[in-house]
Amino acid sequence: MTGRKAGVCHSCRSKGHFFAECSNKRHCPWCKHGFVKCFEVERETKKKGKLFNCCSAKCRYWEWVDKGESCSKSSSTVTVNLNNSTTTEELQQINRTFQSWFG
Repeated sequence: MTGRKAGVCHSCRSKGHFFAECSNKRHCPWCKHGFVKCFEVERETKKKGKLFNCCSAKCRYWEWVDKGESCSKSSSTVTVNLNNSTTTEELQQINRTFQSWFG
């Protein structure tokens, strides 16, 4: 299934090239192994159209892209750090928070 944003670079959100070719790629600030990828909320919620960054290596790095900022230079203060010491209760609270954001 092809998404409605097919052909958009997941680093800089431009058309005309793909993530692998993007000169704006940057390493994840947490794990340094993956790259920051930028996606758009597509679900029919109040956050639809909002951009967020996450790590391609799935280290659980995640942040909203501030309004007016580009994906490659996000400075969001809403960052979620999930590590091995995160408790089940903390994960449930984070899940409830995400559910409230995404409906």
